[in-house]
Order: sequence, then C-alpha cells, then structure tokens
Amino acid sequence: MSEGSIQKGADLWSISTSLRSDPQLASVLMCPHANYMLEHHRERLLAAAHDFGWQEAEQRLGGTEGLEYLMAVLDSQKTELVSKVRILVNARGQFTVDLSATSKVSIEHLFPTNLTAMSTISQPIWRIFISPIKTTPSIFTKHKTTSRDSYDVVRERIPAWARAAANTGLEAEILLVNLNGNIMEGSITTPYFLRKGKWVTPPMTSGGNIGTTRRYALENGLCSEEEVRFEEVQIGERIWLSNGVRGWGLGVVNDLRHEN
Repeated sequence: MSEGSIQKGADLWSISTSLRSDPQLASVLMCPHANYMLEHHRERLLAAAHDFGWQEAEQRLGGTEGLEYLMAVLDSQKTELVSKVRILVNARGQFTVDLSATSKVSIEHLFPTNLTAMSTISQPIWRIFISPIKTTPSIFTKHKTTSRDSYDVVRERIPAWARAAANTGLEAEILLVNLNGNIMEGSITTPYFLRKGKWVTPPMTSGGNIGTTRRYALENGLCSEEEVRFEEVQIGERIWLSNGVRGWGLGVVNDLRHEN
C-alpha cells in the first residue's frame, strides 16, 4: 500500500497494542504502575505512528510527556483486577482504552530468564497450527493495527474443534507463513523454536510484528533471530509463544488435518 493510500484511509483504522494490567507487577517487582512492559508498548505505538506518517499521534506519544500522558490515560481506567488492556490510537492522536478479563500468570512466565529450564516445569497451554495459506508481509503485519484482514483470513483456518477445545484450557493459535515459506509470527503471539540447542524467533525480515515480548526476549538473551522454514516445524514439536497480555506459554504443534 502506498503512502498516499495509507493517509487516505487513516480514518478507517487505528494503531493498537494490548498489554496486561496486573497488581502483582507493582507489589512483587516494585514497579510504579501495574502495566506490563508499558515503555515497550509506548515505543511500539510511537514506531507505528512514525511509519504511518501520523504526525499528531507521533507528537502525542513522543518524549517523556508522551509516556506520562499514556500512563495518565491508563490510570483513568485503573482496576485492581487482572485485565487485558487494549489501547487504540488514531491518526489525530486520540486514545481509546478497553479492558477485559484475562487469566492469572506467574511472574516467572511474565519475565522468564531461561526458556529451556522453564520447559521442564511448564505444561502446554497452546494448541498450535501452521497456516496452509501464504501471507504477504506489509506495514500492517509489521505494526499492530485494527486492520486485521491478513490475520483474520489465517485464523479462519483454525479448526472448529480446536476453537471449542479452548474451554479445556488449551488456547488455539496459528502461525503465519510468508511467500518464501518462512514462519512470520503467530496470529496473536511471537513464536520461539528450539534449534541446535538454542531458542530462535523469526527475524523482522520475515515480515512479522514488532512485538513487545519479542523485544524483551532479544534484549535479555532468551533467543536470537533466525529464519524458520514452515516445513521444518514438526507435528508434536513444543515451542514457546509470547504476547503482551499472556506473557510466555508453552505450546504443541498440531496437524490441521486431524483432531488431537
């Protein structure tokens, strides 16, 4: 999509991010607030506003004042309950915040230090599939927005039985594959694969999202970047998934063609 087309359609979508509000973050980690990786989320929104050429949004989000403004917006929606907080910012720098319930997660799964060690004490919470269709990378896969067509068409390939099985505690996720056959990302998560004794995540050149937990994992040495071919991912393989609401969770790759 051209820059002109993006600007013309700016009223049709917002840039977005979803984070976790969790009282234990303030009490256990002595944080000044209970918002999970807030600074990373602000910088994610700022990068998206810049790439879309949304100057008003970029000005609103930039600098110390931008972070303070975001904190004030979130404080106005403050709750003592563990919540998913969805933040939308439009081209004019206007914020919308929605809260919904989410599950409890241990501090160890919000701020892991070693994925291999955690694999020995964690039970899978994700049932993972690989998309049978290819996705074209774009600015809308690089940044998280409310324009989710590329993701919606892939998520439709998750089998109905797997969606229903979410009631048993296993959430369904599907991995996007680019035109070259490389894994891009999950539809709502960042994936991590064990390769030659080391954990790796797809590089940005594969076309996936600039995720907040992905950034944390790279900055803290939990993984490195490496291309992952879709055909090399094995049925039954255990991989880690992460996002800004659920933290890290173990998952098992399933076959789209059969119930498991």
